Amino acid sequence: MSSIRIPKRFFPIAGFVLLTAVLLARIVYVVSRIDVSSTLRFLPLEYQNRAMQLLSGTPSSFPEAWGFFYIPLAMFYGFIDLLGLSEVRVEAFLTVQAVMGSLSVVFCYLLTRRICNKTASLLIAFTAALYYPLLYTHTLILSESLFTFLFLGFLLLLLRKQQSFASSVALGNLFALLLIVRPVFLSSIPFLLLWTLVYHRSAVWKNKLPIAAGLGSMALTLFIAGTLNASISTHHRFTLAGNGGVNVAMTQCQFSRLEYNLPDGSDSFWFSPPAYQGSEHESKMTEVPFSDQGYYLRLGAACLAEHPERLVENFKNIWHIYDSTFYPDLNSPSYHQDLLNFWRWIAIGATLLFFLFPLVWTRSERRIYLLFCGLVLSLYAIMYIGNPGEERYLVPYFFLLLPHAALTLVRGMHTIKPWLPTLITIETK
Repeated sequence: MSSIRIPKRFFPIAGFVLLTAVLLARIVYVVSRIDVSSTLRFLPLEYQNRAMQLLSGTPSSFPEAWGFFYIPLAMFYGFIDLLGLSEVRVEAFLTVQAVMGSLSVVFCYLLTRRICNKTASLLIAFTAALYYPLLYTHTLILSESLFTFLFLGFLLLLLRKQQSFASSVALGNLFALLLIVRPVFLSSIPFLLLWTLVYHRSAVWKNKLPIAAGLGSMALTLFIAGTLNASISTHHRFTLAGNGGVNVAMTQCQFSRLEYNLPDGSDSFWFSPPAYQGSEHESKMTEVPFSDQGYYLRLGAACLAEHPERLVENFKNIWHIYDSTFYPDLNSPSYHQDLLNFWRWIAIGATLLFFLFPLVWTRSERRIYLLFCGLVLSLYAIMYIGNPGEERYLVPYFFLLLPHAALTLVRGMHTIKPWLPTLITIETK
């Protein structure tokens, strides 16, 4: 009886077909979960309100306390309105988020191909496609979907072997958009500069003009965003974000709620970190608007001076991005918490394997690993210094953990494989 021979190209082709089906299924799932009445509450509602205020030119104090995610949201809404689809603007945005999520998985595959072979990259892409925390954010108006898409796209472009004038400008714009959508990405700047000087110092000097163009385009994009923000801000302050000082104060003082009310009653706002909600931590009322970042930075420094033990306690903020509260809990299915718990353990395991990668790496793998490692550590740093921590913050960085975690696991198994018979013998004696 003759054996059936399967062509070598069958499995890669079948893998790509199956992955495409999974990515399409993700989009269908998100569309089926759209419920505007359940979505527009809490944080998504605040983003929605600010976007609509920008479109109408209505002054507001809200932009003073947040990043600029509402600006691309408002631009998308304006485009949808031009198409005459204003009645379904929220549904359209959530659908686009689902598409960006599937493209993020494709970016994850392309990044992984720089590290692993095609088969391993497909398996990691399947894992990424099933990553529920990102899938859940697609059903809400949150910055995670857009940030993850831009973040992975930025890394793909950054790791190109040769940077052209156009790619340098694109990198500058992408970096600016990352800062606009998630200002905490500022913490990555020192590391990215160091990594560039270590691995691409000669390229920097040879391509001064493209790099200058990239920096110029980044500055222009940030200037436009700051101008738009100031145009509808009641305080008319030109700033990248107004909550940096507030986050430091909440982190170092461990407030369960921080609220300000101006004496004349013209302005008020509040923050309540999900990690501290329902806790015994104190709340604080002030008359200082969140736009006065200097006041809140000094408040955080004073709390740290009064409680130096916070230097140790702040490490729990890093743990909060793995296990705290996935805020907000809106329009969630019955299996929501079970899936979150499952992926928490996957993320913890992937992180441990990721940081063990230097035990099994080769010299050629150091450049990309150190880039990913530095970005993850920069996230930890901002959580330690200036954010109580939320599980949402880990979502984009989960895709950086997977490739090297998988390599560590596979190479570790190969290393201990010769010892397995001995270990089994010892166990049975």
